[in-house]
Amino acid sequence: MIEQIKQLDLSTREGREKALQLIGSQRMTDAISQFHASIEGEADTEALENQIEELETLSEFQSERPRPAIIDWNAIPDIERREWLIDSWLPANTVTMFTGQGGAGKSWLTLQAVCQVVCGFRDAYLDPHFAKEADVTTRRNVVFATYEDEPAEIKRRLQALANGMPWIKNALDTIKQHLHIVDMRGIGSVWGPGIGKHIQNTGDLLAAGDDLRAICEHKDIDARLLVMDPLSGAFGGNENDRTAVYDFVSSFRQWGDQAQCAMLVIGHLPKSQEGKAAGFSGSTAWEASARSMWMLSRHTFKEGEGKDAEDRHCWALEHTKSNYAPMQPNIYLAKRKQGWWAKAADREESADAFDTYQQGRDHNTQEEGDDDIPQF
Repeated sequence: MIEQIKQLDLSTREGREKALQLIGSQRMTDAISQFHASIEGEADTEALENQIEELETLSEFQSERPRPAIIDWNAIPDIERREWLIDSWLPANTVTMFTGQGGAGKSWLTLQAVCQVVCGFRDAYLDPHFAKEADVTTRRNVVFATYEDEPAEIKRRLQALANGMPWIKNALDTIKQHLHIVDMRGIGSVWGPGIGKHIQNTGDLLAAGDDLRAICEHKDIDARLLVMDPLSGAFGGNENDRTAVYDFVSSFRQWGDQAQCAMLVIGHLPKSQEGKAAGFSGSTAWEASARSMWMLSRHTFKEGEGKDAEDRHCWALEHTKSNYAPMQPNIYLAKRKQGWWAKAADREESADAFDTYQQGRDHNTQEEGDDDIPQF
């Protein structure tokens, strides 16, 4: 066995997996001792000592990794009705992915959805005219881990939302109390191969991931939703590696079930798919492993007939995957000049709003009432 291991390249995943197969049920520490004994007296031991270091890393993995076990049926809790943070769109205690082209406005829409989750409302986050007071019994804590936007920008957007949506303005005190911003810029990924390890490693939960989970689980927070924006900051592994992707999502799905915390992970479309109604950057395992997926997409349609027909553009929130509820129809969106979103009646109304927003950007105009944005 030891001679066979010596021939393996333990810096690759294939080599490590083969070594584990060869070692089998034997204790890794015993295998390392045999390896040490086998190289005594050899002239060139540097390469072999490097292999021993790799085996020691495998030893840590072998001793700490969870073991599969049969679960007693009586120990499995009954689920009479699945819990939703946003009906049919955002299931509790599992992973939802939200994708779209860069700069489309995903973070704005996410913040609107988060405000609804915090207040425990239904059908509010795209409705500027929603009118209801937040009930103490329905409030939820949310942790928003930002890798791109500074906290001051999130605060500015929340103030802009309060200016456009009276229900957010009325609930600002509640939102400030229950929405917890974590600045992850410069902290590092929550998942990845770790310092000094090759990107080919499938990765593991890193120190930043442990810390972020601990924040969510803290008794004074007990978060029901963790937002990670964007995925490229949170995931430090190879996004095209199916095994690495499955390990990451599976780990957070298991943790979410145990901690009673859902995850909303914001990602980008691959460049080749921007402007199309499909795709997620990286392996198809992202789509396969998430339990629900949203996409903010731009649609183009023809208006008019014959030579008079012209291209028009509109925005829609699409439900591209749902494991626990029927797929929901597209929600056509109207983007306001401040950047936030409202629900449009149909694609034509969305297209009108698209044109207005673009004209406003071209002329660098501000929405009337910007000076009245409420302050914290």
